[in-house]
Amino acid sequence: MGTPAYMSPEQARGHTISASSDWYSVGVILYEALTGFRPFRGEAIDVLARKQESEVVPPRERTPGVPEDLDRLCCQMLRRDEEERPSGVEILRSLRGNEERPSRSGEDGARSSHGAPFVGRKEQLAALHEAFARTKEGRAVTIENPR
Repeated sequence: MGTPAYMSPEQARGHTISASSDWYSVGVILYEALTGFRPFRGEAIDVLARKQESEVVPPRERTPGVPEDLDRLCCQMLRRDEEERPSGVEILRSLRGNEERPSRSGEDGARSSHGAPFVGRKEQLAALHEAFARTKEGRAVTIENPR
């Protein structure tokens, strides 16, 4: 069935799910990454009901400093009406901005589309790298958010 916090409104209604439903779930993860909170909080039944009735509070309203483009994209991915959500191609285009897709040769992914280095989160990135190395050894790993 799915986890209520990440479930799209149409899935919660028992309707057919689609790629748009999956993108909704990715939008929930993006919202969490931007704010530290899920878009809707409370008991599962309350969360599912609010998803049917209202749009999310934009991430920027909960966490000042969220970039406008990510705020807009996140809100679009979490639209109640699946027809109003962007497609995977539109999401990738939005994340790339106006620039061409970066070349994989020599690109380490540590720079934004504007050439500025990605700063902060060294502790979190180190934990992810360490966890990834352990999974390659065949070990099960969980990572807890330090907040």
